[in-house]
Amino acid sequence: MHELLESALINPKAKIDFLTKHCNLPMADIEAIFDYDVIKVVEQKSFDIEEFRGAYCVVGVDLSKTIDLTAVAILFVKPFDPTLYVFCQGFLGEEQMKNLIHSDKGAAYKIWEEKG
Repeated sequence: MHELLESALINPKAKIDFLTKHCNLPMADIEAIFDYDVIKVVEQKSFDIEEFRGAYCVVGVDLSKTIDLTAVAILFVKPFDPTLYVFCQGFLGEEQMKNLIHSDKGAAYKIWEEKG
């Protein structure tokens, strides 16, 4: 997912694909949602949830129905801090992943699994 975001930050076509397919945002007639000059992507494997005590929190869940991914996104906004802290995680059942690895869907599930 990190590679997809990086591509979306520099490629307008990839941006539209990323926002519609991974953020569930319609992109008709929208020029820009993010100011790419102020986005800082930081990959952090773990964090202490206590850092966000007292922060405003929004949780989004996209439940899979059949063959797609289940995803959870958590947005924190700390008081007096302009930074938006976003944590995302995608999930795919092991059996479904095995089926998709051998299909021609084009997604790199095996590579993503290996990267964690």
